[in-house]
Amino acid sequence: MNQFLGEAKHMKLYEEDIVFLKELISSDLVDIYGIHLKYRLSPFQIVRFIDKYQGLGLIHCKENTICLTKSGQNWLFANRNYILLQRHKIQDNFTEKFVIDNGNKKIKFDKSIYRLLGQKN
Repeated sequence: MNQFLGEAKHMKLYEEDIVFLKELISSDLVDIYGIHLKYRLSPFQIVRFIDKYQGLGLIHCKENTICLTKSGQNWLFANRNYILLQRHKIQDNFTEKFVIDNGNKKIKFDKSIYRLLGQKN
């Protein structure tokens, strides 16, 4: 187990890494779609996490779930303090939302969308 100690410090950890790893600390089996809904992770982020950690032999995917391999359990146990202390910024695109009534349907917009488009709101 000591061979894994400190490895997480030298890895580039993305927000999805922290999200999934924290979920795997608290649960043996993680539902991929549930994480997508709960944290609004993009499909790209989910695939990046799976490719990275499956390539390292730390996770196993089965249908729509992820679980740790034995090596993954050892690695996560050895690095849990570092991972748990990492802060991640899950951007909640709906924190500053407002609604435009466009005829019969209401459209929700995030004020930050204008910043992304380079416009002032």
